[in-house]
Amino acid sequence: MRALAEALRKPLNIHRWRRIKDTNAEAYATLKKIRALQRALVQKSTEVQDKDKAIEEKEKLYVSLRKVLARQPGSEAHEQLRLYAATLAEKQEKYRVMKNELKLFQNKVFEYKADIERLQHELKLVKLDYFVRRRRQQQLQGDMMQSDAISYDYSAGNVDEQLEETLPTNGYNNASDDGVAE
Repeated sequence: MRALAEALRKPLNIHRWRRIKDTNAEAYATLKKIRALQRALVQKSTEVQDKDKAIEEKEKLYVSLRKVLARQPGSEAHEQLRLYAATLAEKQEKYRVMKNELKLFQNKVFEYKADIERLQHELKLVKLDYFVRRRRQQQLQGDMMQSDAISYDYSAGNVDEQLEETLPTNGYNNASDDGVAE
């Protein structure tokens, strides 16, 4: 190729053609056609080389774009991403519901603890009241026993009636041992 291009730039044997032009017109015409065809061939070959380079560049660009597209998520990835988003939204809603239920149960536990503390306090007060009343009752019974021993009347014979009259009426059943108010 280069040799043809060089031959076109610097033609050799120019004088030989002049002689052919005068002596053999047909050979000169064919030589002229050959020279024109050589020029066209050189021009076309440079165009082909340029186009080959452009094709190679386009192929490289095509390959790099295919690599980029291969790294891009496809339709399956988009579908999977949509499913993940739907699952995430569903789980977030469940999380919110569970969080609200947790708050509700925590509030109930707090209320139950407050009730337990209140009931324990009431139980302490009831126990304290019970023991205070029992102690008073025992003291009264002890005092009555001492007073009954002193003023026991054998002739009357109604000791139970005297005990009932001397015991204070405080709402408790004196016959029962548990001391619970009726």
